[in-house]
Amino acid sequence: MAFDCSHSSNQTCIEGAAASTKPIMLSHSNVATLQPIDRNASDEAIKAVASTGGVICVNFIGGFLNAGGDASAFSIAKHAEYVRNLTGPEHVCAGSDYVWNYAGTLHWILRNPKDFPVESGYATPSHMGKPSEMWAVARVLEETYGWTETEIAGFLGENLVRFYGQVWN
Repeated sequence: MAFDCSHSSNQTCIEGAAASTKPIMLSHSNVATLQPIDRNASDEAIKAVASTGGVICVNFIGGFLNAGGDASAFSIAKHAEYVRNLTGPEHVCAGSDYVWNYAGTLHWILRNPKDFPVESGYATPSHMGKPSEMWAVARVLEETYGWTETEIAGFLGENLVRFYGQVWN
């Protein structure tokens, strides 16, 4: 079983990392330092995940990326670059968190504010980046941040393949 902290508190993530004998993950989480909302992970939680050999997968939801709700390739890449600098390139990957029926999902979120509080980044004016925008993110990572081909391949999926191989050996 893979231990995923994406919908857990930072403390749960840190304690889970300390207790786990296998790598753990944040499958679709962003950086609280860049967008300080409850749904995003603290630097300490991110480092704890990485210390297990795990991965931190940046999601493409604008409200989790920045206060303006922008999910441009540059906004997504900014979080990936932050995680890379904090943990190393082998720990960062894409975790788009895309839903096909966004209108239906948003309606559900709006009807359940106790489960999806605005202060956690839910139900805010926000762009949801599509998985196909991953290629634009890869271009920004290469051209703006100087990522190597190997680092980009890790972001696009090879880091996840390594992770799952270690968890499900």
